[in-house]
Amino acid sequence: MKTLTQSDKLAQKSGANNNVFLQKLNLCKAGGSRVYCDSGHAFIDMAYCSMQNILGHNVQSVTDAICQARDSQPQCTGYTNHHALFHTLQDKIRPLLPTGHKTTYVSSHESLAMDMALKLAYLYWHKNNEPQRNTVLSFAHGYHGPSFGSLGLNGSLPGFDDFRSIAPTCEHIPFPHTWLEDPDVERKENFAYDRLEEYLAQNARYVSAMVVEPLVQSTGGMHICRPVFLTNILKLIKSYGILVICDERFTALLRCGPLFASNLLNGSPDILVLGSTLTNGTSPFGVCTTHARLLDSLEPATSDPAFLDQHGFHIHPAAAQATCATIDFINTATMAEHIRRLHAIHSQRLNILLQQPIVERVRFVGSVGAFDFVCERHNLKYQLTSWFQDACARERVLIHCSGQTVYLVPPLCLQPDDLEKIYDSIDKVVASVPLHFVTACS
Repeated sequence: MKTLTQSDKLAQKSGANNNVFLQKLNLCKAGGSRVYCDSGHAFIDMAYCSMQNILGHNVQSVTDAICQARDSQPQCTGYTNHHALFHTLQDKIRPLLPTGHKTTYVSSHESLAMDMALKLAYLYWHKNNEPQRNTVLSFAHGYHGPSFGSLGLNGSLPGFDDFRSIAPTCEHIPFPHTWLEDPDVERKENFAYDRLEEYLAQNARYVSAMVVEPLVQSTGGMHICRPVFLTNILKLIKSYGILVICDERFTALLRCGPLFASNLLNGSPDILVLGSTLTNGTSPFGVCTTHARLLDSLEPATSDPAFLDQHGFHIHPAAAQATCATIDFINTATMAEHIRRLHAIHSQRLNILLQQPIVERVRFVGSVGAFDFVCERHNLKYQLTSWFQDACARERVLIHCSGQTVYLVPPLCLQPDDLEKIYDSIDKVVASVPLHFVTACS
């Protein structure tokens, strides 16, 4: 008798064909926007490229740069004055940054950079004789990495309840997740703004910073808000002198149109966090940049090699080389036009997809899009998205889903014709979804 695995059981429940069920694919190589399984089939990849691998798989110039990082080259630690590669890295990153920003910290993982952003916010207020500012604000359902310092920021997400008693103090503000033709967007925005205004009126003196994912909450479900709302929120925060930390580990490098999503806002962050998108996902990497107006208060810590070394200032030469190559790759006049073309396809095709009765909440910004399935039978929503992913795999497209949400996050190497093909496949699959997944009356 055959013993069924958990994947087999889920496939049977969902009506999926085990011959092409996602867990059965043995992916063996990748290049650009494609991944290949051992049977020779090629798949357009909208699943494995979706978060950190922003340019696509195995970009030649990035791969060559990594290979050029000699094993004999010294590690880059807090003692940066002695490492030429760090100065090269600084020269590459500096022109990208918001006006007045300087790279304060680099590390071997983006979660360390997120932690350092929180530490710098605390340190800033301690240096200014306000040590009581130990609360951080964030939006509900945001995700800011796996580190201990981010436990409080992630506290509104499933899986973090057990850590609330030991997590750093954090207050969560409602996030006005919106979508195309959302009739309640202004009501939700006003509610979130009023909630924040009320909290600050009573507690601003205890708050060190607010951490935001500009415009898009990626891991939390591809939630999107409007730039005008976020601009008003940052204006309110800064009116109290509270620091703004922008977590752009996902949104940086043209994902939302401009180089950084925060470029779409009227005002720049005090601290900016960047992650492994800078290496095209080839190596763990994190960067924390700080506005010049904070630097006097943060001295001498931010220029003390011992302090930096103790707090994880460390990168491998291969990560630095990959970062330089990634920046060189995206710094082209044609890339912005390419993003506009992808955005136009999202706009057109998601509007068409919205006509399907089982599709709702379509949203898009820059090169990314998303939609939700209407699923009255909530106990079947995971089986529905498993069936959907399996059906898309039969069309040779790999799609990332979470709950009822379908993520449409193409690598930037994806050609517009390929994005059209992906939507053609999605249209075909959505039209054939078994009704027992989505309606309680079947």
